[in-house]
Amino acid sequence: KAKGGSQNELSSAWSQALAFHRDYESGCIYALINNQTEYQILKAGSASGVVRIEATYRGKPITEIAENAFKGNRNITEIRLGANIRSIGKNAFYNCGQLTSVTLPDGLSSIGESAFQGCRALEHINLPASLSELAPYTFAYCRALTSLTLPEKLTVIGASAFNGAALTEVLIPDSVRTVGEYAFSSMASLTKVTVGSAVLSLGEYCFNDDPLLSSVLFADGSVLGAIGDYCFAQDKALAAITLPETLTDIGNRAFYQCELLAEINIPASVTHIGE
Repeated sequence: KAKGGSQNELSSAWSQALAFHRDYESGCIYALINNQTEYQILKAGSASGVVRIEATYRGKPITEIAENAFKGNRNITEIRLGANIRSIGKNAFYNCGQLTSVTLPDGLSSIGESAFQGCRALEHINLPASLSELAPYTFAYCRALTSLTLPEKLTVIGASAFNGAALTEVLIPDSVRTVGEYAFSSMASLTKVTVGSAVLSLGEYCFNDDPLLSSVLFADGSVLGAIGDYCFAQDKALAAITLPETLTDIGNRAFYQCELLAEINIPASVTHIGE
């Protein structure tokens, strides 16, 4: 309605009712990338609580979470990434102390180093089948993460990927070929490990200082060739282990301070045993 002024102008009639709906906005700060054809989440901005990253923003797909985007954020408790997210940058959610749940899209292909390191409250996260590699320190020190299914197409588990996490059981898929140093070390709740058939070597300190680890199994058809230095050191609950017939190298102090280890099968294929 237009109201008349002080000089006897007429007032208009009321217009028809108009409805306006404001679309959901996450509160995050967006930045154009790839010749201004796509958006990335640059920073957390005012995002808090349960945060939904949309599939599109202003008509263009949101495809990336930038490095350090949510690093150290204390306001978000849950994050759900949109269907177009392809990559999560280094340190993207590093030390988000209140983050309890993460939902990742099926098309995600890359998670950067230390992306979820130090997320002490993280209890739930899904890893999509599209992932082929876990970078170093991806879930290090996630003290509440008790269970996780590794994708069947995963080929690399990086150094310290789960160092200090709370997993109780680990099943390394048959697709994995490389397991880095300290990958599953210092895990206070880990009791059982199954190593997939394609793993060629277990890195130094890979399962070091897992005090409850009592069961280590190697999948049928295992091609494991080497066990790194201190690989199972200080695993005080490990009482027996049978090593695969393809093994050639057992590193220095591989079973150091395994106080209950009473039975170990060393195959004839082994040509070197370290200190």
